[in-house]
Amino acid sequence: MRREFLVLLLILAACTSDVAATSSSGAGSSVTTTSVADTEPASEAESFLGPTVIMFGDGVEIGTISDGMPLPVSAYSHLFDYVVRVLLDNEYGDLGASKQDRASALGLAPDQPGGGLEIRLSLNSDVQEIVDDVVNRWKGTNREVFISAVVVDNSDGRVLAAAPGFSPANGGAFDPERRLSASSLAFVYTTVAALESGIAIDSVWDGSSPQTFTSTDWENEWTVHNAGSSKGPIPLNAALSGSVNTVFAGAGVEVGADAVVDAAMRLGVDLTGLEDLPVPQPASGDGVAPPLESVAVGSGELDTFDAAAMFTTLSRNGIRTEPVLIDSITDPSGAVVYQATVSTEVTVDPVVVETVKEPLAVVPISGTAPRANLGLDHLLGYSIPQIGKTGSDGSYTVAWYVGSIGQYTAAVAVGRLDGGPLRGIELNGEVYSRVFGGSVPAPIWAEIITQLIENG
Repeated sequence: MRREFLVLLLILAACTSDVAATSSSGAGSSVTTTSVADTEPASEAESFLGPTVIMFGDGVEIGTISDGMPLPVSAYSHLFDYVVRVLLDNEYGDLGASKQDRASALGLAPDQPGGGLEIRLSLNSDVQEIVDDVVNRWKGTNREVFISAVVVDNSDGRVLAAAPGFSPANGGAFDPERRLSASSLAFVYTTVAALESGIAIDSVWDGSSPQTFTSTDWENEWTVHNAGSSKGPIPLNAALSGSVNTVFAGAGVEVGADAVVDAAMRLGVDLTGLEDLPVPQPASGDGVAPPLESVAVGSGELDTFDAAAMFTTLSRNGIRTEPVLIDSITDPSGAVVYQATVSTEVTVDPVVVETVKEPLAVVPISGTAPRANLGLDHLLGYSIPQIGKTGSDGSYTVAWYVGSIGQYTAAVAVGRLDGGPLRGIELNGEVYSRVFGGSVPAPIWAEIITQLIENG
């Protein structure tokens, strides 16, 4: 808790460092600058409108901000810190146009009118408890590894839980937005791009490994290896459920990087910045930079929100879904300052979506993630279709499992805090020589979802 408190104090200092002077100007008026030290301090009634309360969607408090002091509930201190940073860094309705304005509105800026807000998150305290318990048990005392998990409600995109992903770039603070290698999760949006360009899902590709490719706008050769064995001729749908790298490298070259990035963005994956990249130049040393088409095999980066958004969009039959964390903000008078809305825009043809979902349904059954197969028929008396995808990069620095079933989508990412390879890692009482998407993230996903379904 002390770390999160210090982080908030640093944020507060950054937000209020410019409050020492205010200026105003307009047509035909002069600019005036007044030092706060030269003015009368605001009265207590003017400067403090009551504590700002941040709570789960079901009303359980995670903390308050009272007269400039952040006061998190100890059990949720990491989450409280993250939510405050989100509120400061993003515009929500009439909360304020600048970071300084939002700090004042939240009640974080001393001697500035503010506070008295009720901020209700989309998160559910019961779901958060389940996710935290599963993640903490798997991590145990391991301080080298982070496990980031997000659960989303497929009906409206609301985030029901977000478990810690700790990022050195963020001072070790809670960071489910840490950007990680897309790895073989990219095969999902590459398949969408391929189908949209007229390629059939049962078209046969060369799955041999290694293979060398040459881009139409790139002079150097690009060699791609499969994570497993050489596959020979293989249909696109089998390559998706089996994560065959060389097939998707070939598909990326055929449809082009622009089509792959566009498909990803429409599915809800933020690859902003990859649309207009220049053609890569050869890297120094013996290696060469991969072409833009390598985005088809995971050279882009995403976070757990992106990964969950992609599968929620698939679960909603092509309706693009932006994960919702802040559900509503109410001011001291009871007026709604901000209210989240649910997207209804269809960004991917439902026929394409259904075609992609077929091989994704194979992944937890006979594909790369049998440990994600819930097998709940005996518990429920009926089966619930599930889809999923593993992801592991070539350097073994990150492992993913993302899946959807019924009401829920969950994304789980595992990595080392130092960005090193996931080798010789002890988790949940077992030592893994290498961590793959199907070996650790998949069973974590399965435990979370099983408990959610069992608890109704």
